[in-house]
Amino acid sequence: MRKRDPDGYPLGCATEDGAGTRPVLQWFRDHVELSAYLWRMEPQRWGIKLNELTDLKESSRPIYTQLDVFGPNEELRQALNALTLPAYGILWWGSFTDLCAGNSDWSRHWVSAFTNNDTVDEEQQEAFVAFLRDHLLANASAT
Repeated sequence: MRKRDPDGYPLGCATEDGAGTRPVLQWFRDHVELSAYLWRMEPQRWGIKLNELTDLKESSRPIYTQLDVFGPNEELRQALNALTLPAYGILWWGSFTDLCAGNSDWSRHWVSAFTNNDTVDEEQQEAFVAFLRDHLLANASAT
C-alpha cells in the first residue's frame, strides 16, 4: 500500500496501536477493499495471533458485513474499536475530501498541523498528501 495516494485510492483509514505510537494512514479503492484489508491484515500488523486472532475475526464479522454494505461511519468505527483496543484502534476513516475539510477531530488535527486554515484548499492538496506521507507512516509494522 506504500505507493497508494488519494488520487487513485480515495478512501483513507488511519490506525494506531493502543499505546499511541505513530499512526498509519493507508488509502483504498473503496469501502469493500478497506473492509477486506482491515479484517484480514490489520490485526496481524499489531501482533494479534492464533486464538486471539480467530476470536477477533469471528466477533467482528457482523461489523465488517455492515462496512461492506453501508461503507464506513462513526458507529462502525467505534464498534470495531471496542473489539480491537487496546491492541490497536481505527483513528479515522473517510474520503480525502472529508480529510481536507477537517470533518473530525483527527482530520482537524492534521489540517491544522499542515496549514493555518480550517481546510486544505484544492491547490494545497498535493503538498498535503506529501505532508501526510512524511508524518503518517504507510506500511508501518508494529511488530
